[in-house]
Amino acid sequence: MSAKIQTLEVQIPISSIAIHPYHSDKICLGFLDGGITYNNLTILSDPDKNESLPVRVEQKWRRKLKMAIRAITFSTDGFFIFVTASNRALCMFDTDTGKRIRCIRQSHKSRPNEISLLNPSIGGKLHFATGAENGEVKMWDFRLTKPQIAAFTDQDDIINSFSTWKNCLLSACGDGTLAAYDIYKRKLRICSETMHSELLSLAVTKRFTYVGAADGYIEVFNNGEFGNIVERIETPLIMGLNN
Repeated sequence: MSAKIQTLEVQIPISSIAIHPYHSDKICLGFLDGGITYNNLTILSDPDKNESLPVRVEQKWRRKLKMAIRAITFSTDGFFIFVTASNRALCMFDTDTGKRIRCIRQSHKSRPNEISLLNPSIGGKLHFATGAENGEVKMWDFRLTKPQIAAFTDQDDIINSFSTWKNCLLSACGDGTLAAYDIYKRKLRICSETMHSELLSLAVTKRFTYVGAADGYIEVFNNGEFGNIVERIETPLIMGLNN
């Protein structure tokens, strides 16, 4: 029987996690108390008495924001970490040193809930989007003096998930709609008809975009045709598809 990796236990609940784009043993954790840690993970080769492989965590640095961390992601090159918090702060940290490079105190009118990188060929490696509980979506370019480059209010509830398809940012919302924003032109391309329940998660493939819903169904869209679905797939996950 192969050994299992030991569960990592923490004292404060983890609210968000991001894995370095080039080094899978380096992770950033966000906590409900506002803490942020950058860590090296090492899976040891000798199983313990429970036949589990112990995990050694080496904390490189820790920083603290005033309220709970809502979302974390690395820049495309891994040099920076973007963080949103419940007090509406949006901050950028240097990955190696933990130095706070920039912080927007009130990035949204309501609490931000999601963050996603955008196509670096369009806006560079510091180009990303955030979504808030009121449905507001913003695009940012942290190379600029005034970093907010677009804001949208086409959806009316919490932004649960982002993904990208070609030059489009896809936004799954609690109001049951999927919005597609043109990243290059910075405008709404299309917003879908309202689905049967809250939309929670996104997965984009070569031909289709799959959207997980709160009623346990997967809403299927043809890529580039996000106005309405082509199929609904029933699953046994009646509590919803969060991922």
